[in-house]
Amino acid sequence: MRAIQRRAAAAATTSSSRQQSSLLAAWVPGHRNGVGFSFVAVRRCSSDSLIDCSKVQARLDAYGGVGAFAAQPIKKGEVVERGVVRRLPVDGNDCAYVFTWSPDRSVWASGSGCSVFYNASLAGTPNTEMARYFDEDKFEIIASRDIAENEELTHLYKSLEWRACFKELKAIRDRMLASAEVAKPVELVSGSPVVVDCSKVYAKKDAFGGVGAYAKVPIKKGELVERGIVRRLPVD
Repeated sequence: MRAIQRRAAAAATTSSSRQQSSLLAAWVPGHRNGVGFSFVAVRRCSSDSLIDCSKVQARLDAYGGVGAFAAQPIKKGEVVERGVVRRLPVDGNDCAYVFTWSPDRSVWASGSGCSVFYNASLAGTPNTEMARYFDEDKFEIIASRDIAENEELTHLYKSLEWRACFKELKAIRDRMLASAEVAKPVELVSGSPVVVDCSKVYAKKDAFGGVGAYAKVPIKKGELVERGIVRRLPVD
């Protein structure tokens, strides 16, 4: 871990007018041993906003749910989405709509943007993976291969192996793997609207040490600032 941290600290930063890329250390699910988390070096992009899901569209899928789809072609290794999380007093073993947010699986959090709408790759062939910066409560979702426009964006849910809320999903996955069944690509509902749009807003650290929302463009009275959908969580 220390060697990775030294590499991250010593890495040169290449900057453009508004964006730069640097080598940092992050927790990636099952990166080496297939279980839990591994501490690895990743190249993280940064810009003015803590949240950027401009390459992603959350839209209705053919099964009546909501999925995340590529709004444009995305190259392997490119950051698909970045954002922040809120830690929540829920048990992720029972609630499917939160991320594991500690190496010991005792902390849970909900992510910004479209992050909570990436479905599982039951065939074991996801096109993204999440780099989690636990200490900063930030994440980046990175393309693990080239992704076509309108292709569904999927994660490998490593927590399928231990979370009770994923028991049925795990059974479907195991059945598919045992029968060598090929998962059919999830298709968009023709003409379905984009259900998450925060393109007029950016998030940054505020003067009080928290995170605030700010206007990215001039917005007229009565104009739609942002739209989205929610996940209902068992929080009091």
